[in-house]
Amino acid sequence: MKTQNSIAIIAAIALPTTAAFATVFTSNTTIAIGNATYDGQPIVVSNCTLTVNGPHSFASLQVISNSIVTHAAAPNGEAGNLLSLTIAGDLMLDNLSRIDASGRGYGANAGPGVSVHTPSGYASGAGHGGIGGSPNGGGLGGGGYDSVPTPNAWGSGGGDGSFAGGGAGGGIVRLVVVGTLQVDGVIVADGVTVGWTGGGGAGGSIQINAGKLAGGGSISAQGGSTDITGGGGGGGGRIALYFTTNTF
Repeated sequence: MKTQNSIAIIAAIALPTTAAFATVFTSNTTIAIGNATYDGQPIVVSNCTLTVNGPHSFASLQVISNSIVTHAAAPNGEAGNLLSLTIAGDLMLDNLSRIDASGRGYGANAGPGVSVHTPSGYASGAGHGGIGGSPNGGGLGGGGYDSVPTPNAWGSGGGDGSFAGGGAGGGIVRLVVVGTLQVDGVIVADGVTVGWTGGGGAGGSIQINAGKLAGGGSISAQGGSTDITGGGGGGGGRIALYFTTNTF
């Protein structure tokens, strides 16, 4: 077996017969925007984190053995920092693994649904799919925005309170899976939960188009809460699911 940068090229016994070999990532790796080295290949992610920025197309994708697929954070709305994958075959996510863009959206005090720091020192929650929660002492949360049928925006960041910072919003996950999307783990783009006076981050965006949606896992874009009464919780994100067959 040849290895280079801990990326192994092995026989794809469990993959479609049209693909003789798969690229297997076994250590933390980043695929940058515009890097087409792995496009068109069957991909296996095993016991590591694969960060993929911008649009990429793979023949198939297996995320197994406590692995994570994510994108780089976009605290200021960096355009290419999102996960946008087109899978020509199947995408399989085992029950120990996740596609996770939690906290990868706008940073504290940023985004279209940014929350408000009130005179009381408590910040409200950020908004996105829903408005942010009011903090102790009252005050408006951040407002809602983005498309319902085609969500494509990062969650906004919660406001800084007097004694705690705001939480980052959730990121963006876009998946087009021609075959079966098997979700036994989690697909998540939650906002960050914060402490005391800070405002929670809003949930991000998840848009899935699959031939078949299956599995017993979960899909989530929740707003971040606060650990005690003080700042407001973040508003929920947006999730849009499109499929021909559903057994999820």
